[in-house]
Amino acid sequence: MRKVLSSIGANWLGLASSAAVAFFLTPFILHRLGDSGYGLWLLVSTFTGYYGLLDFGLRSAILRYVARHSATKDWENLGRVLSTSLATYSMIACVILTLTLVTAWQFDMLFHLPPESTREAKLLLLVVGIGSALGVPVGVFAGFLEGFQEFVWINAVQMVSAGLRAVLIVFALNSGYGLVALGIITVGLNVGGSLVYALIAFKTCPRLRVRYTYVRMSTSCKRLLRRYCTGWRGTVLWRLSSYWKARRTCC
Repeated sequence: MRKVLSSIGANWLGLASSAAVAFFLTPFILHRLGDSGYGLWLLVSTFTGYYGLLDFGLRSAILRYVARHSATKDWENLGRVLSTSLATYSMIACVILTLTLVTAWQFDMLFHLPPESTREAKLLLLVVGIGSALGVPVGVFAGFLEGFQEFVWINAVQMVSAGLRAVLIVFALNSGYGLVALGIITVGLNVGGSLVYALIAFKTCPRLRVRYTYVRMSTSCKRLLRRYCTGWRGTVLWRLSSYWKARRTCC
């Protein structure tokens, strides 16, 4: 019961801190970048945000199987889940990297922007896209910590990351840096936070192992991949419904 209450408190505290940082940081970024610069930031952030469709429901599958195998102390199958997830996420990262490079190559055809903004937008897209690809494989450990019910650690890392991000962004924009610096700070802290999650996951479960031989289509892995597909369909429907709601609101 104590762990449940501490997890609930940590979740609320993490939500409040993230909302507070966003509330104070967004007007500052808008003021420093201007309407055009902030519009470019939203454009690239929104575009790369749709990379989340490639998750294929992996996060939901991780939560289920990590919770099951950790409860039964089945370390071998837990290692299989981790190894299979890392392999799958690595393939998704390659797809994200390819999409980013192709989009940056054909940026002028896909997005009609003023010539003075195109170069900066391409650089920002490359920074955020490559950073997203790097962060995808290590992002699996956040799902593992959720499966271990380590919400205190998750929210602690998120709060520190949000605070550090705010400080670095304020410093960078006040020093005259622009969108590219904003992208580097954001993706750098995201990847760094995921690496911290990895360290905590291995510390929480010392017997957790990553092995190439664990990546195989066993019966459990087939069930895992079926849940990927199921979760992917739900993710697509949720994303499309959110898009149409936003479009109806704007129009």
